[in-house]
Amino acid sequence: MKKFLLSALIAIAAIGANAQTSAVNTDAVKVKQSMNLMRKAPEAKCTKDRVPFKSVLNGVYYARPEGSMFLAWDKEGSGYRSSVLLVPPYTDLWFYNKSTVKGDPIWTYNTTDITDDADAAGNLDFGTLSSADPEAEVGSLSYYYLPTLTIGNVSYTLGTEGKYSAYASDGSGIAVQGLTTMSQADQHNGGYGFGSLDTHYLYGTGYVTTSTGVKHTCYAIEQDFDKPMSPLYIEDAFLDFYSTQANPIPEGKELTMRFVELDDEGYFGETIAEFTATGSDIYNVQDVSSDIKSALGYSGSWYSGSVVFANKSQDSFGAETLEPIIINKRFAVIILGVDQEGVSIGFTSTTYTADSGTTDCNFICEEEGTGDSYYHYYGGCSLGVSFTAKYDKILAPYASTFVAPVEGGVAVSDDEDQDEVAYMYTAFPWTDSDSNENYFIDVEYADEDPEWLDIALGDYWNEPSETTGDPLNLIMLQFTAQALPAGVEGRIATVHVYGPADEATFFVKQGEVADGINIISTAKTGNKVKTYNLMGQEVKSNTKGLVIRDGKKLINK
Repeated sequence: MKKFLLSALIAIAAIGANAQTSAVNTDAVKVKQSMNLMRKAPEAKCTKDRVPFKSVLNGVYYARPEGSMFLAWDKEGSGYRSSVLLVPPYTDLWFYNKSTVKGDPIWTYNTTDITDDADAAGNLDFGTLSSADPEAEVGSLSYYYLPTLTIGNVSYTLGTEGKYSAYASDGSGIAVQGLTTMSQADQHNGGYGFGSLDTHYLYGTGYVTTSTGVKHTCYAIEQDFDKPMSPLYIEDAFLDFYSTQANPIPEGKELTMRFVELDDEGYFGETIAEFTATGSDIYNVQDVSSDIKSALGYSGSWYSGSVVFANKSQDSFGAETLEPIIINKRFAVIILGVDQEGVSIGFTSTTYTADSGTTDCNFICEEEGTGDSYYHYYGGCSLGVSFTAKYDKILAPYASTFVAPVEGGVAVSDDEDQDEVAYMYTAFPWTDSDSNENYFIDVEYADEDPEWLDIALGDYWNEPSETTGDPLNLIMLQFTAQALPAGVEGRIATVHVYGPADEATFFVKQGEVADGINIISTAKTGNKVKTYNLMGQEVKSNTKGLVIRDGKKLINK
């Protein structure tokens, strides 16, 4: 699909807000604790019926699979006119029937009836998608078709029924892609750029004045996210903004985007990571003064652009580096620092509807003179944040245990197939176009055992897809053992395959192996990979926390 410059993603319109209050004494340092307290107060649950799609008004629709995301506009506001749902490869996909009308649900895939794949409740088991070879291609964008749900004479297809979308007629699809821009709510539905803060910003710098004249200053913005369908590797996050300043973050100031765990009840847990943004992270600034004045009558200078948040650190030479993070749990994003002196920024929203499965964005205000905080929100609007990210996946669908002959030789699987190789499907090729490895191997041996296993890596079955030219990412490992030493009854090796965010494990046995045998890492791999902690000390490959392996920082869960 032809790319285009997004000129009106965010509708220039002021909308009303719904406020929920809770007398909680707090400050920005204690934002997590205060927000948890507010969440526990029944009157502080910021929920509201969303404005549904047209077909939802007719009672027929299905939900976005939890943990999936939509292809987002990029940092320059460009993208595809089609709505595209992003999912990891080799992952079971279910589309849940949320219809409220009576009748037999009929599911079709590009006019083919697939109702037999649905359960008794009408929920569709869509199966899994590979990392290549989609069934439709439009321009440079390749994707599978999304299913259509029909009850009676009403049909619904995700991504094509957007009440607010100017691009609904351009269709929709489902894709498995590598590193790309993604968002939880479909940005094709548009959104809003202005709200009830005194600055006219939607979420950001400013305050709300109550009918009694009391000011409530916004100091944090918070948005919840699903647990990703597969471990999510995030390089950065970015948002569109409006500001009365050409650079809304002056020199010496910094905004923080905090990633926080959410438990099953939605309460905040530990901080996963913190991204930051300064004035040097502002991009694509445009003077939109005449447009704003014409549409809303707001005087003064107005600018739009995007701000990029990243996990910044310094290397041993003092140069700034950006460290990606890995998320594999339900989480929230909290933006802090909008209330600093000199900062003037307002973030935009994405309009969401019933099938999106997302939630309202909350901005948290503090009452002047009391420190009391409360949630302020707009119904049906989520924070318009996007991630430069990719799903990782290592699928080992067949045998994980292999048995090597006592006299040495190639190990075979312990199932009836007796395969001589371990099969894996991966989200990405083993090496990228620059010959950098996306995956690597670490072998653990039993205590006091020498290195006795050789591993051959084969991806020679990766014939290019006829549709995209990309490989199918089928990887094979072959394990060749040395002869079992005299006097040794048996031994075992554990083979770990690591990716950016996922892992697969295989076991190779030789002879009689006792239960409970101790396994230690000797890091015998084709690349001699060893694992270190941040102090430079060698540790086991499965050591929890932040470790360094093959020169890369990784998070072991």
